[in-house]
Amino acid sequence: MSAPEGPEKEYGALTGSFVLRHRELVRQRFGEAALAATLDSLSTAQRSQILDVTPLGWIPVSTIEAFFDALGRVVGRTAEDLHFELGPLAIEHMVRSVWRILLRLTSDESLVARVPVFYPKSWNRGRLVARMVAPGQAEARLDGWPNVPEYTVRGLRISLETTLRLAGRKDIMSSIERHPDGAMIYVRWRS
Repeated sequence: MSAPEGPEKEYGALTGSFVLRHRELVRQRFGEAALAATLDSLSTAQRSQILDVTPLGWIPVSTIEAFFDALGRVVGRTAEDLHFELGPLAIEHMVRSVWRILLRLTSDESLVARVPVFYPKSWNRGRLVARMVAPGQAEARLDGWPNVPEYTVRGLRISLETTLRLAGRKDIMSSIERHPDGAMIYVRWRS
C-alpha cells in the first residue's frame, strides 16, 4: 500500500513494518481469537488495510487508532494502555533487528542526533528535529503536522523512551507539549 492521499495524508500514516509487528504482538499476547474479534469489528476497508499491509506499505493513523480501540473493547482495556504495553515491544524488535546499529552508539549526543534520521522511516508526515539541551536532557520537535493525532505523539514518546532504555539509559521521563504546528517531546534520563 502506498502512502495515503487526500484526507488520510493530512492525518498521516505509519509504516507497515510497525503494523505487522503490532498485529503479531496482539496474536502473541492476547491470542488468535482476540485478534480475529478485533479485526472483525473494524470496517471492511480498515480490516483490509491491516491484513494486506506489507513492510514497505503505509497504514493511515486513523486505521491504527481504530484497531487499538477495537482491541481495547475485546480485551477490556483502554487503547492508550495497550499502546503503552505493545509499543515498546514493537520498538524493541525494530531496534534490535533492523536498527541495531543505533544501540552501538554510546554517547547521548549520537543517540539524539539519529532520532530525526529514523523518523521518516516510520511516519509519512511532519519533520522531527532533536537536540541535546543539557547532559541527560533532550527535546524533539515535530513540525509540519498541525493537529497531530494523539496516537502519533504517544508513539513518538514511546519510541524515544524505549530506544534510550535499550541503549542503557535509566530513570527515563518524558513529557509532551503541543504547539500549533505539531508537538514537543522533552526527555530526561540518567546514563
